[in-house]
Amino acid sequence: VISDGDLRRSLESGFTDRPTSEVMSHSPRTIADDALAEHALARMNAERITSLFIVDDGRPTGIVTVHDLLLAGVI
Repeated sequence: VISDGDLRRSLESGFTDRPTSEVMSHSPRTIADDALAEHALARMNAERITSLFIVDDGRPTGIVTVHDLLLAGVI
C-alpha cells in the first residue's frame, strides 16, 4: 500500500526515480472489523494518521478514513 504519508515523504526525496516497493508501507496500520468508530478515531489521532485498514482475521476487508468518520458524525 502506498499511503498519503508515504507519497508525501517520497515526493520530498525524488519519488519518480524510486521503485514502488521502496515507497510503499509494508505493514499498514489496521483495526479489527468489530472495533468501534470512536476507537478508530482515537487511534488515528494518537498515531497522527488519516486512515486504517479494516481487517477480519488478518485479512483486509476495507479502509476507514478520518473523512469517513467526519461524514458519519463521529467527529
